[in-house]
Amino acid sequence: MSKYLISLILLSVISIGVSAQRITRQYNNVSFSAALKDLNAKQDKYVINFVYDELEDFKVTKNIKNESVPDAIMNLIGFYP
Repeated sequence: MSKYLISLILLSVISIGVSAQRITRQYNNVSFSAALKDLNAKQDKYVINFVYDELEDFKVTKNIKNESVPDAIMNLIGFYP
């Protein structure tokens, strides 16, 4: 019974890791809205909604390496409110 339970837990952990979509992108002085549009286009697990005109004035320069989509967005936001 314990071998079955351990196998089930191991299989669950492996399947969670496989389903996590990772993103690698580089942005150099692009508008925050353009970066979010690009992130949205490069993945299919999430829908990224934002107010385009509100973010057009903010520029970002970031290097995102093998991050989940939520972490990539948090990395882009940085110190912006």
